[in-house]
Amino acid sequence: MSSNATSPISMLRNLISGPASFKRAAPAVLIGCTAGILALMALVSNLLLSSQANKMEEAQFKLIATTLDFNVNNLQKRAALTADAINNITTIKRLNSQKNREALLAEMEKTFDVLKEKYAVDQIQFHVLPATSLLRVHAPDKYGDDLTATRPGVVAVNRDKQATAAPTMTRTGFAVLGIVPAYDE
Repeated sequence: MSSNATSPISMLRNLISGPASFKRAAPAVLIGCTAGILALMALVSNLLLSSQANKMEEAQFKLIATTLDFNVNNLQKRAALTADAINNITTIKRLNSQKNREALLAEMEKTFDVLKEKYAVDQIQFHVLPATSLLRVHAPDKYGDDLTATRPGVVAVNRDKQATAAPTMTRTGFAVLGIVPAYDE
């Protein structure tokens, strides 16, 4: 190292080499040390708080996932129960097998209103094979359309003859559909 170059330690020695120099250098040394300690404290507290925030955020995401899973499972059970209950009403079975839209709608309107108000059921639909809309209780003027491309669950239930309830994305958003096969008397 050349003699012209000064290291930080030699600069500090020069600053505090005598009583007069120390009096002049003391405030700068104290301010520098205080700033360094404050910067170190800020760094340490930032690291600690960041770690705690990440842990809390992770816990919140786990709670949200658990709550969502619980709610979707409950919606699936309710959808399956509702579809199965409607399917087991003798009058509904008979009218559905006769493909009597008007009588089926008259029979279901009040039930649908109650289910919508109390349980947030927003649609009830009857299909004929393979997946043609017979009656939308929530939109009775729209029927006869082929749903094989948009409702693969209906096709699967008709093919497998097994009831299902599953979350799905519809044109209007997230929904849980309960689908049961209907048999003639």
